[in-house]
Amino acid sequence: MSMSITKPTTNNTMIIGLLSLLIGLWLLLYVIPNLLLSLFHTLLGNLILLLFLILTVSQNLTFGLLLGIGLIILYRFSAIKQEAFTADSTNRFLLLQQTEHPHTIYDMRILSEQVSQEELNNYIEKTGKWEWSQEVKDLYNDAVEKNPFVRSNAENGDVEEAREIYPEKAILEILSLQNKEGQFLTSGVTVLNKDDLERDGRGSYNLSSGLQPFSEGDSIIKCDGNVLQETKYKTRDPIFSTRIYEKTNLKNEDLEKVIPGFKFTKGSCNPCSALRGDYSCPFTVSSFGSTSDVWKYLWGS
Repeated sequence: MSMSITKPTTNNTMIIGLLSLLIGLWLLLYVIPNLLLSLFHTLLGNLILLLFLILTVSQNLTFGLLLGIGLIILYRFSAIKQEAFTADSTNRFLLLQQTEHPHTIYDMRILSEQVSQEELNNYIEKTGKWEWSQEVKDLYNDAVEKNPFVRSNAENGDVEEAREIYPEKAILEILSLQNKEGQFLTSGVTVLNKDDLERDGRGSYNLSSGLQPFSEGDSIIKCDGNVLQETKYKTRDPIFSTRIYEKTNLKNEDLEKVIPGFKFTKGSCNPCSALRGDYSCPFTVSSFGSTSDVWKYLWGS
């Protein structure tokens, strides 16, 4: 007995194609919106789209024209995505800042990642201050008492005046980077070569603001983009007498082995995600002592 295979009807093919197109648009607009923005609002992205369109037109003129129309529509969507605030509220906010804080420069794209349209409207129309929780106010006051750099970075030590300039997320970022956990991520740690038996304190490390290892095998570990990178001092160039370094991206699961005293609190994860505002990777470092209050708050611990 022979079996027959029924091919999908034209309608089914169109439905599948339409569904695939909608899923693709959904991925671009809501799952990976930064890809859409980078394609339409960077020189390299524009070049990629232009070459792709030319190649498509050369193969199929009709499909190329349809693709061009689709790219124009996507461009409009990307522009809407980029304009997180209404044009009116943006203009009113910037005009207010020119009057009240003329020396403060705002990047509206970054601000849109820190506050909502409703919070911006409330700032413009009612309070002239950003909303902070009481916990953040307490953290700020405590930091000002202990760290004069926070006071200079936030204009002054008065929490109400600081609220006129800094949204809650912004001030938390400032506070977090002034503690050892934040310095570890941005400036890094110096890990001494544990095999150097002639040096006291081998295997220990301290915070460092630059690549200044002491001898061959020492390294600096800090975030490079979204990964922790180890820059190890190898030797000196015999001709130019310049230092030669070897850079390696570290795996999250290896950090406890590589960095003395480093421990994950809730399992292996990416500590550098905190620099993107994702505070889901708590850790401790024994030499830091107790975890700073601001990082306890950010980690929800």
